[in-house]
Amino acid sequence: MQKYDSQAGGGEIAVLSAKRYGTLKGRIGAWFDQRSRGALLEQAKAQTDADTASLTAQHAALDARSSAAAARIDQDAGADAAAAGAAQTGKLARMAHVHDLAQVHSILEDRLDTEKQLSVVYAKWIAQVKLQHRIVLHLIPPIAGGDRGHHPVRRSGVVGRADASRPRRGGLCRR
Repeated sequence: MQKYDSQAGGGEIAVLSAKRYGTLKGRIGAWFDQRSRGALLEQAKAQTDADTASLTAQHAALDARSSAAAARIDQDAGADAAAAGAAQTGKLARMAHVHDLAQVHSILEDRLDTEKQLSVVYAKWIAQVKLQHRIVLHLIPPIAGGDRGHHPVRRSGVVGRADASRPRRGGLCRR
């Protein structure tokens, strides 16, 4: 996120962003900038999702450890009264351990929730950048001249004119 924030330099709403680029060079530059920004956001979201998966696995392992530690405390409750003095010291230590695990569990849950929220924010940012990207793309005019109708950035896959038999403006067909 810090990498994106340092490169983005503040966000804009889509329409204002599109109006800012008045020249063709500016629009094409904006299109490439948005493509790079989108890639950085996708990368950040993927990293956040990977962190979420890792934290979820840690959370499950911590749940198992906490349950096992709590079960040991409950087993010690049935110990005989003769060994009560020595058992009390061990029981207090196990209870402190369970308390520590509960604190770590709480911190881990907070981190997990934060990562999930961050992933949602990244998804919204990605959608915003895609919207800006489409707006700027529509502001880039098609190439003038022989390749009428072809866009310099859009990849249509069509080479030449769609209907080469039809004459161009002026009634002459140049070949």
